[in-house]
Amino acid sequence: MNSLKNAFSRENLLKNLNFFAELNLGLILTAVGIVYFKNPNHFAFGGTSGLSILLADLFPKINVGGFMWIINLALVVLGFIFLGVKGMGWTILDRNWRSGHLELDIVAEERGTVVFVEVKTREKNGMQRPFEALTPVKKERLVRAAQAWIAGHEAWNRSCRFDLACVEYSAGTYQTELIRNVIEYADYGTRHAVGGGNSSWQPW
Repeated sequence: MNSLKNAFSRENLLKNLNFFAELNLGLILTAVGIVYFKNPNHFAFGGTSGLSILLADLFPKINVGGFMWIINLALVVLGFIFLGVKGMGWTILDRNWRSGHLELDIVAEERGTVVFVEVKTREKNGMQRPFEALTPVKKERLVRAAQAWIAGHEAWNRSCRFDLACVEYSAGTYQTELIRNVIEYADYGTRHAVGGGNSSWQPW
C-alpha cells in the first residue's frame, strides 16, 4: 500500500507526466521527420524506420507506420525469447540519490526486489580493479544509505539486493560487468553466506 501511495504522490506524478510529455514530443518529431522528409525522399538511414520505408516501398499495401508496429512487436517478442523477462524487467527508481553524506548511484527494481547498484569505474590494467574498490567500509556506507532510502520511501517490507556495476576503460572503450548480490548475509555476522548471487534480503 505504501509503495502504491508513493507511486501516486504529487512528486512522482509530476515526474511521470514530464517524462510522458518528453517521450511523446520525441515520438511526434520522429513521426513528422519520417512522414514529411524520410519517406517522401525514400531515405532509409537504418533502424526500424529505415527498414519500414524499404518494406513499404516493396509492399505498398502496408504503410510505413504499419511496418514499424510489426517490426517493433517482433523485436519485443525476440527480446523476451532470447533475453527473458529477467533481462528486460529493470525499472530505474533513482539515480545519484543523496541524503546528507549518504549516496546511492542507482536504485532500481527487478521483479519486486529493490536493487541498490554501486558503480565503480577504473582504468583497465590499473592498480585497482573496480570490485576491489568495494571495501568493507564502503559496504557499511551502502547499507546505511539503503536504510535511509527505504525509510524515506516507507518500503521496509520490500526485499532488497546490492549489485556492483564494474566499468573498465582503455583507449576510449569501456567494458561493463554486473556482479549481483555483492553484500551477503555473512557480511553482517551470520554463519554462512547465501545465494550464489541471487538472494534477496534485508540487512537490518
